[in-house]
Amino acid sequence: MIGYRFPGLVPKSLFLNVGDKITCKESEIFNIPLFLNPNLSSRYTTPMTVNWLKPNHVQDWNGVVLEPYSREQVKEGNVVRVLSNYSDGSGQANYYEIVKVLEERRLLGLLHAVYAGSGTPWQQDSGGLFIFERDCISELPLEWGGNEELRKVVKES
Repeated sequence: MIGYRFPGLVPKSLFLNVGDKITCKESEIFNIPLFLNPNLSSRYTTPMTVNWLKPNHVQDWNGVVLEPYSREQVKEGNVVRVLSNYSDGSGQANYYEIVKVLEERRLLGLLHAVYAGSGTPWQQDSGGLFIFERDCISELPLEWGGNEELRKVVKES
């Protein structure tokens, strides 16, 4: 994986040589860089429909439930976690940096794929922009950079 992110760096394996073939189950695949594999089946290259979920409560990174008004305190530059599921039945809980407050309830977020590669083969890398509602925020990682001001105004319930 390092080789395609940093041109000129080719990872070396103690067990495999260039051109070796391996067999594995689909569930064992860690990451498929689609731009290096243009001939994959349409299952991996078909766009997915995102359905945003609205959890009953919001919590911090440690799982402590926060006051319901906490979602209303989110501003540009804050990092939040949002739950979603996809048209293929799988789901994600990704982190987004808020780029812009579009309307009172709608936010534009920049995807931060903190756990990239640990999900499904079509999981996106960091950088995608998504629009979601404040009610979809499931977590406010108050200890993270970018959330210093948010930490000051949010109280635990």
